[in-house]
Amino acid sequence: MRMIAVRLRFRGPLHVGLHSLDSAGVVVHSDTLFGAIGSVLPRLGISTYEFVEAMRNARISSLFPFDSEHYYLPKPVNANSLVLGTFADTPEGYALSKRFRKAPLLTKEAFEMVVGGRIEVERLGELLPEGLPARIVDIPKVALDRLASNSNIFYMTQVHFREDAGLYFLYEGSEETFRRYILPAVKFLGDEGLGGKRSWGLGLFDVEIDRNFSFSGLPEKSERYVTLSLVLPKSREEVLQWEPVRRSGWVHTAGGTPRRKPTMLFAAEGSIVRENAGRILDLDEIGEFSKEIGHRVHVYGRAFPVPMGG
Repeated sequence: MRMIAVRLRFRGPLHVGLHSLDSAGVVVHSDTLFGAIGSVLPRLGISTYEFVEAMRNARISSLFPFDSEHYYLPKPVNANSLVLGTFADTPEGYALSKRFRKAPLLTKEAFEMVVGGRIEVERLGELLPEGLPARIVDIPKVALDRLASNSNIFYMTQVHFREDAGLYFLYEGSEETFRRYILPAVKFLGDEGLGGKRSWGLGLFDVEIDRNFSFSGLPEKSERYVTLSLVLPKSREEVLQWEPVRRSGWVHTAGGTPRRKPTMLFAAEGSIVRENAGRILDLDEIGEFSKEIGHRVHVYGRAFPVPMGG
């Protein structure tokens, strides 16, 4: 599988709130990335509707960390039990399974070994990351009551990357779609910022393109696929083994009225799905969303499938 890796090297901290300003994750989900791209395209004179239609034949992953040595990827949801079942009968294997269970993400090489079904205890131990190339810091802030001037301390979580590190996402699709929609929007976002508190200067980044990204040792086709993006299933049959994630959020536009999106249940990154699992959902399918907002709102939930071996 050959695809494009788009690397974001952050100029400063990043804030990615999951449910509040008190929690943050290093992974930026694919629906957030899709929404960010779609929100800036009109400011570049590019049709969001055309972008949505083009993405029905292309895919983007969620964003994961990288550094000078490794790309990091999510663990398949069955990986912990798979490694434990393979190596638990020896002391070395049991110790490895404990290390493996604690690892939040895998290096690309370890991911290929696990997904390809060719796990070697010594080699896997060498490939497991000791830590991620980022640190999460809680920054104290003071909020003042406008009426009584009472002060309250709260903490905002920021992600600080090493100098050689950042986040990346994968793109698979036509070169035309990449050049017309993805690349200009991501470059624009680099100067505007990704995530929360952009007015504070958070989330600014520079863009690098790696056109040599590919997975090795994996089959071309399979009955089972590990997804590198969130998946909004069309039916229960599309998801085989999955970890559910509830997603909501707000729609903010220059000309529309802000409104909370309905809460939806996705399959998380690392879930095992069918190849064509997921969809791009027009929220008008579940309510008259566009009448209140003033435009149509689409939620990205297509799988980014990596075929499993073994």
